[in-house]
Amino acid sequence: MHLCNQKLKNVMIMTVYRVVLREHPHIYNRGDDSMEEKYDATYYLENTIVHVVAPPSMTTAEKERVLREIYRHAWDIWNSLPVEERLRINAEYDRK
Repeated sequence: MHLCNQKLKNVMIMTVYRVVLREHPHIYNRGDDSMEEKYDATYYLENTIVHVVAPPSMTTAEKERVLREIYRHAWDIWNSLPVEERLRINAEYDRK
């Protein structure tokens, strides 16, 4: 996900760019040249149309695998910090 922030006359505009994976497209081909757009929700906000595309459904095993990956990466990040920084963070949160 890529975020792009712009400031225009005291107004903050945030644009979010996300990649749609080819194996889970949100546009389905019916076999002919015409394409049908499939969105989970559509919102109309003044002159802006927002289409919401939900992630594909996952089995419980797939969810557990993703959570294990997230957990492993979080620990990799934590372990990459210097020991002094880890001790400082632990001490800070012990006070709370």
